[in-house]
Amino acid sequence: MNYDLSNLEDVSKVTIYYINKYNDNYYYVPVTRYLNNTSEKVSVIIDELKDNNFYLTGLMSFMNSTTKLLDTLIEENEMVLNFDKNLYSDQDSKEVLKEVINAINLSVEATYGIESVSYTVEQEPLNFN
Repeated sequence: MNYDLSNLEDVSKVTIYYINKYNDNYYYVPVTRYLNNTSEKVSVIIDELKDNNFYLTGLMSFMNSTTKLLDTLIEENEMVLNFDKNLYSDQDSKEVLKEVINAINLSVEATYGIESVSYTVEQEPLNFN
């Protein structure tokens, strides 16, 4: 896709936080993507985080590539994200990796200016241990 950079009316940006590992420590790296204004930013964030192509650049995401964002709701200064069961890193214990949650939180907060993100899996609240 080509953009006319002299006219930014049709271009918006989304910041996606990926994970990198250095000396046995993980840290989050922001990457800004430019897209057309018709793209739903939260969908772009989730699609990018579940795309395995970034592994080639040293950046990682621990999100399952089959995860689906079912719907999104923004209320005041909070975003509620409803996922399918593939968000779980372990279906039996219904656990989600903290790296996945952190990457989504950082990305949504940077892109939308939202103060908090809540999670549901098929409309059931996600419990964090």
